[in-house]
Amino acid sequence: MKISAVDLTTIYILTMDMVLIGFLLEVLKRTGASATFRLVMGSVLAGWLTVLYLGISGKWLFPANIAGFSFFTIVILGVVAVSAVMLFFPPLKKHLFAAPQELLLLLQGLRMFLGAGWLIESTLGIMPKYFGIADGITHITAAFLALKAAILYARGDRNRGELWFANLFGLLDIVVVGLGISFVMLKDIGPYHNVMYALFFVAPIFIGLHFVSLLKLVQIKKDRAEE
Repeated sequence: MKISAVDLTTIYILTMDMVLIGFLLEVLKRTGASATFRLVMGSVLAGWLTVLYLGISGKWLFPANIAGFSFFTIVILGVVAVSAVMLFFPPLKKHLFAAPQELLLLLQGLRMFLGAGWLIESTLGIMPKYFGIADGITHITAAFLALKAAILYARGDRNRGELWFANLFGLLDIVVVGLGISFVMLKDIGPYHNVMYALFFVAPIFIGLHFVSLLKLVQIKKDRAEE
């Protein structure tokens, strides 16, 4: 059986989704989460990814002719839902906010692999070259900035400007990508392209992690102001 380039890149993206699940569970472990809680969270994440795969590969998750605005609305609702769980669901919030900044930013470093994936897809003609190249470069840049800030922070450099810049650049990168897919590229690739495995899985998680990191920075500023 011949495996196409689309199949290979789909496997690559899904593998990155699963790697992110593994890293998230490791962060929960390092912040003291019980094995039961990690099992529940792993099952929820795996279930979410399974439904996403079935819905996109089976072409029933969205109407085939969905409009850009409607599609973007779904993207936003997904981001809001995931971020709300990460920021307000007490058991998960407890462990995410207990994680040091360097661990939160380390997770963002995984975006370099997604960026490489978009460069590969643009080279193979699986997605428009203008989008794949631009998105690939900005994803890799966001990953580099996050890892740089994480390393400096872990080494004792408490310059919060590095953390703010890395988080805000990372958020802007994802927002621009979401807008680009919804209003520029959707008509060319349709709603069942394998990029959707990233848009509806890792992107909301990355945004939620950015919010956690930024809120931790705000809290540090408030604590210092009260001293």
